[in-house]
Amino acid sequence: MHRIYIAPMYVGFLAWLLAILALTTPVAGQLTEERADRFWWDAGLGFTSVQVTCRLCTGDIDSGPSIDLAVGTWASPRVAVGVELGGWTHLESDVRERVLRAGLSGRFTPSLESGLHFIGGLGWMGYRAEDFHYSTVNVVVGAGWELPVSSGWSVGNRLVFDAAPFGTLKNDGVSVPGGSVRTGALRLSVYVAPR
Repeated sequence: MHRIYIAPMYVGFLAWLLAILALTTPVAGQLTEERADRFWWDAGLGFTSVQVTCRLCTGDIDSGPSIDLAVGTWASPRVAVGVELGGWTHLESDVRERVLRAGLSGRFTPSLESGLHFIGGLGWMGYRAEDFHYSTVNVVVGAGWELPVSSGWSVGNRLVFDAAPFGTLKNDGVSVPGGSVRTGALRLSVYVAPR
């Protein structure tokens, strides 16, 4: 029953990715060789679903608003590298859950005439719910689509999966017996970025 509940998340991800591939058409002049010499940044708002799995956890998927901020430089016209910060929150039964993220990220654009890009990264994820907390390594994979809306600005959307497979749950700083934790988060966001 637990696996059946998670399945719609993955079906939604695949449907979204196929829609992006189908809708991504060449956009003349969207990307130029000049951006290899420039810094970039983007800021986004979104909706994130998080599942925390451990012996003491319910394993429910909780959803709530999220925010992301990234800054970096273009290593080449198709490859961007940088750092990303983000957070998510959810309130249930007077218990506030929070996830904070920070890490290195990279973005690869297969074609300079298309807004499609793929995302990867590695960093840190921290989770807190009242006195319970943990922090661990976070692996990021995803895809997005960017569209220029003016000569100076672009908007885009991206769907990203965060996987934090190792963590130790702590209660007020003390490790909880059997508190090995795994976290998965699916982020759908809309962002704005200078061109």
